[in-house]
Amino acid sequence: MPAIYLDACRAQGMAPAGVDATQEARLMRALLKEPDVAALREARVALAIDDGVRREAAKAARFIVDAAVVERARAHFTEAGAMDAADMLDAYLDLRRAGGWAPPHEAPTLAALVARAGVERDAARLEAESLAQAPPAQERSKGLFAAMRGLFGR
Repeated sequence: MPAIYLDACRAQGMAPAGVDATQEARLMRALLKEPDVAALREARVALAIDDGVRREAAKAARFIVDAAVVERARAHFTEAGAMDAADMLDAYLDLRRAGGWAPPHEAPTLAALVARAGVERDAARLEAESLAQAPPAQERSKGLFAAMRGLFGR
């Protein structure tokens, strides 16, 4: 039954294969009643049979639903030399573009990487702004006579 529903929603492959009747009923209930399933579908994150894993994946999916945001995070990590993070986001984007589904247990990690990239970009921007607003360093006087010349305008 979930397979037919998923086909109708253009979400083939979102549910795990080989589920028993009880698991199928739980997945069907989730598909029909849980509002976060839409975020999972849009972010291309597969359904989890376990309710807790599915809820965590759905929360995370909200952070990775926009592929452009994930792409910016990937670019940030590439520039920063954090290739493990960049590669993980790149693999997710490739899977998503190919119409695949990310495992639900990976969604929180992907969301955390996107959030981390945002924080690091914001911190760099704030640092650049504070440096731009800082007054230029004044040249230090060289001794007492230089200070006296400064006072008397010479």
